Amino acid sequence: MNLIEEIRNYILDRGLTVSKDWAEDIAISMVSTFSYNAHLYTRQGKIRPNLWFLYIGASRIAFKTLPLKAFYIPVLNYFKENHNIDLFLPTSFSFEGLVECLSKTQKRGVIIRDEFSVFLKGKDYLPDMMEFLSQLYDGFVQRRYTRKEKLEVAQGFYVNLIGTSTDYLYKVMKPEYFMQGLGNRFLYTLWNGEHKKWSDDDLEPNISEDLPSDLLEKLNLLTKIELVVSVSKKLPELMNKYTEDAVKLVERGKNLEASYRQDFVEKAIKLAMLRSIADEKCIDYMLQNPNNKPPEPTILDHHVEWVEKKIEKYWDNFQRLVLEWKKEKLTREEPIRSVEVQAEFVYDIIRKEGKIGRSELLQKAKIPANQLDDIIEHYLLPSGKIKKEVEPTAGRRRLIYVAVE
Repeated sequence: MNLIEEIRNYILDRGLTVSKDWAEDIAISMVSTFSYNAHLYTRQGKIRPNLWFLYIGASRIAFKTLPLKAFYIPVLNYFKENHNIDLFLPTSFSFEGLVECLSKTQKRGVIIRDEFSVFLKGKDYLPDMMEFLSQLYDGFVQRRYTRKEKLEVAQGFYVNLIGTSTDYLYKVMKPEYFMQGLGNRFLYTLWNGEHKKWSDDDLEPNISEDLPSDLLEKLNLLTKIELVVSVSKKLPELMNKYTEDAVKLVERGKNLEASYRQDFVEKAIKLAMLRSIADEKCIDYMLQNPNNKPPEPTILDHHVEWVEKKIEKYWDNFQRLVLEWKKEKLTREEPIRSVEVQAEFVYDIIRKEGKIGRSELLQKAKIPANQLDDIIEHYLLPSGKIKKEVEPTAGRRRLIYVAVE
């Protein structure tokens, strides 16, 4: 079994979260955090497999934070205490403090942040924070003056970030979050309503709080991995697909979505790297040959097939996130927005559903019926983006709208 699945299953078996997708995000993040020496060479430069994740769900019910506090953080503490490998970066920080940390002491690690939305608050602080976080993802922070060390530049470091938020995130998100590029650097998982099924077992005491020794041993092996190579023909095909999709989105005026879709080119490489590093054959070889030189994990077609499925989930979640954000913007008490913006918002709902009845569309759009009818009749139908159909139901005729593109 791939190490990603092993970690995911451990989190689920312990009942630390209700979301299989969130458990797998944590597993991918952990494999990424411990693969800080891994890299793959391309003509465009060296790729390192750091990835950022954000899980958005209801407070308490979605079990967002428990797997981080009960598993991820204890694993990091174990490696600091027993292997002198410190991968736990500050959760709260100033620009100055983190730049000094990355420049002088700790060039690799993960930021684990509960309620990520706090990073997006504040008018004056926001642009600098978004730029700084984007540079952290890219592995290079521009020169900054610090009180202690004066001119500092941090480069060549490796930073992961994994965070959670409630839907409060939609209230503080601004267009700059995507325009500046920070929003595109995350892989998003949105809660799907999963909830805990309580049983008698939950009332049993935890027999052991010891961390799983087999997983700790395998994570430690990942620190030895350096060069990753690819022989997969499917990987460049998939990268081409994402670029072609992005071009089509630009032609439709969907620049925000196009930018995020294009970023899947690099994320596909990173995910494929991690899938090959965590491959059972790679791990087993290192377990059986501890004194040999570590292997060079090789990206194969079946690794890329897994990546493609994962990315389509992330794409669906991103589209849901944008839809929820736009809905929040429209319902907020702010100046009235143009009809064109509202038409795009309504079209996004129809496109996401494929087809939808008028009454259901009214509920999702949360705008007056006469305003919705005007948008449909005078903007969306003439544009050719949707068509109107009548569906007979139990003696009545149901009006539905169908996305054409």
